[in-house]
Amino acid sequence: MLVAVDDLHWLDAASAAALEFTLRRSGGSRVSWLLARRSGEPARLVPEQALSPEVLTRVEVGPLTLGALHHVLDERLGRSLPRPTLRRVHEASRGNPFFALEIGRRMHEVGASPVGEPLPIPEDVDGLVLRRVRALPPETREILVAAAAMALPREALLGRIVDGPPADRLEPAEHAGIATLERGAVVFSHPLYAAAIYASATAAKRRDVHRRLATVVEGPEERARHLALATVDSDGVVAAVVHDAARSAFLRGAPIAAVELVELATRIDPSGATAPEWRFDLAYYLYCASEPARAREVLSEVADWTDWPPALEARARGLVMEIVLVEEGALRAVELGERMLRESLPTEARGRVLAHLSNAYEFDSERAWARGEEALAILDELGAQADPGTYARVLCWRVRNRLGLGRGLDRGDMERALELEARLPRERWLGERVSYRFGIWLRHVDELDESRAKLEGDLADAVDAADDLLQLTLLVHLALTECTAGNLELARTRMTAASEIASELDARPAGLVAARAYVEAHLGNEDLVRVLVDEVHERADGEESGPAAIQANVALGLLELSLGRETGADESLRAALRGIEAAGQREPGVFRAHGLAGEAAVALGDTGRAEQIADLLTTHGMRTGHRWSLAAGSRVSALLLAVRGDLDGALAEAGRALSLYDELAMPFERARSLVVKGALERRARQRRRADASLEAAIAELERMGATVWAARARGEHARVGLRRSRSAGDGLTPSEARVAELAAKGLTTREIANELFVSPKTVEANLTRIYRKLGVRSRAALATRLALTTSKAEASKT
Repeated sequence: MLVAVDDLHWLDAASAAALEFTLRRSGGSRVSWLLARRSGEPARLVPEQALSPEVLTRVEVGPLTLGALHHVLDERLGRSLPRPTLRRVHEASRGNPFFALEIGRRMHEVGASPVGEPLPIPEDVDGLVLRRVRALPPETREILVAAAAMALPREALLGRIVDGPPADRLEPAEHAGIATLERGAVVFSHPLYAAAIYASATAAKRRDVHRRLATVVEGPEERARHLALATVDSDGVVAAVVHDAARSAFLRGAPIAAVELVELATRIDPSGATAPEWRFDLAYYLYCASEPARAREVLSEVADWTDWPPALEARARGLVMEIVLVEEGALRAVELGERMLRESLPTEARGRVLAHLSNAYEFDSERAWARGEEALAILDELGAQADPGTYARVLCWRVRNRLGLGRGLDRGDMERALELEARLPRERWLGERVSYRFGIWLRHVDELDESRAKLEGDLADAVDAADDLLQLTLLVHLALTECTAGNLELARTRMTAASEIASELDARPAGLVAARAYVEAHLGNEDLVRVLVDEVHERADGEESGPAAIQANVALGLLELSLGRETGADESLRAALRGIEAAGQREPGVFRAHGLAGEAAVALGDTGRAEQIADLLTTHGMRTGHRWSLAAGSRVSALLLAVRGDLDGALAEAGRALSLYDELAMPFERARSLVVKGALERRARQRRRADASLEAAIAELERMGATVWAARARGEHARVGLRRSRSAGDGLTPSEARVAELAAKGLTTREIANELFVSPKTVEANLTRIYRKLGVRSRAALATRLALTTSKAEASKT
């Protein structure tokens, strides 16, 4: 039985007594209780007094997040609100879903509130507030309207627009439970009260309040907003002030506020709405406020570009291409860019379109490189007149395209791009920089620490700028960097954060879905991986060369390989390699599919294809110095040599792979190589070495949470058939006994790791378990304990 009581604070005394009596006596019975009480409200029934703490679970139910509220409105009302409007509803309702839904319904009935206008308040809330407000003295109502019109209603400012001390005027509102004065500011008991009071005032009264506030508030943004809301007729001077304030808002990392101010400016001066600079600013701020569809709509209304300055037209056309790339994918962006090139474009615009094409051709590295070189030629021709933002963009994509062609990472172009971006005004730097991609490309060439540091730094900038789209991208790639570094749970956490932002944006990029599948494949979450991969394939519609489709196939191949389903793994990994080939992608470190494909080919007896893959990896690694390619090539070669009966050569290649993975700090890859090495050692009848290798692999995989791979390692370990050692007593495993023996001899952690072919972390983990099992706390105590155990063993033999 479940006894549920909502609004516990409204229980009458008799009911509370009866329920408390029952509650105290229901312990141990099959009766559960669900009791809900509004925070801060006193109640006659206090569960904490009736139940012992160990049987009581207390949950604080807070307000809905912006993303959760978006889902509620979308599900219940069947429509989404623009992000700036959604934020207003969230603030007004304080995350209360009932209030938010009522506001949403009223907006649907009466139409969305224009920027600067009050939100439509639910009728029941509106009526309740108005009944209370009408009972207040006129001077109290006046100051409440003024407070409701302010972002932060400070007492000092209110005192400058009303007669008499604000505290005296507010006293009746405090008694009515509407607002209080706290720490020098008016605080409404609920934001809806402020919204309802503001909406209840006449339009003339609101304009008068804003006119007076504009004379006393501090800061250009708030002053501009009050000026705009106080203006009825067209006024170019006020509109210019408001437009300047929009730029200030954007520079402080408030693009949504910037959008609202530009919209207010264009409402005051409609002629400004058609001016190229104002139109571009509105589109640019909308894009940076994670409203790409609305930004594109603003620019799509431009029928004639002849009045636009060439530099501004170049940025506008580039912005449209960027939006299409984000919303519709690379193919559509390429189609748009190539169509633009067939128009009569100013030189600056042509260079900018080519720069964006050098990115959009992400599925064709050769073509991307060619378009980038054309852009550079135009920029070099322009010389000092060349736009540094366009130049930096071309150099950034040149770094990626060079990498994609298998030529390594050009740090010289990276440094030049960063220098050029640093010359951009902050307004452009916030929304146009692309050097954040360097953190992604550093992962491809195994510089994981540098990749993480760059991505985290750029993420902090994106948070400061309130750039949700950039945060989403950076979190996805931070997750992939942590996954490559073997920090699988952290990778999942990063991916969850990215998914939450995508949810708030009402977006589900295929790249996010594929990256999540890749992370979950490492963790062995089979059902989820298959669902995610199916989603990517359905959206790809048979296209294999897109980045998301390739990564999804790699994720599925990794999963199938971990489950011992080599045929399924081979099918997915072949598809990934076909996609990589079709895209002209010649850097194996981008998707890290080749090593997996080689392992699947060996398992199926296709040694010829496996040899080709091993040669490709080794050749690429030697040419570029990429250690992952060399390590992956060595692991495939070890498996090939084993199939051909050369166990000594196979063990040498496996050891080489382990050494390289040690340098790279890739514990997942290293653990998998330990499994290969342990299997080879077992076949070579080196059972103790096999046992140690496999135990180390199991410990590492379990530590990371790679459960399926750990299970596979345990299966291989079971085939070793080595009995548990009793020499050290107290249940030490053979690998623990060996670590204990070497530690007792005085070897350092690093020396033990080198002796046993394991990582220092694995040695430390073993020592922790050994100390616990033997009840010792130091190496000296360990040596004494082992010596005593040995003496007892010899005595028993005698």
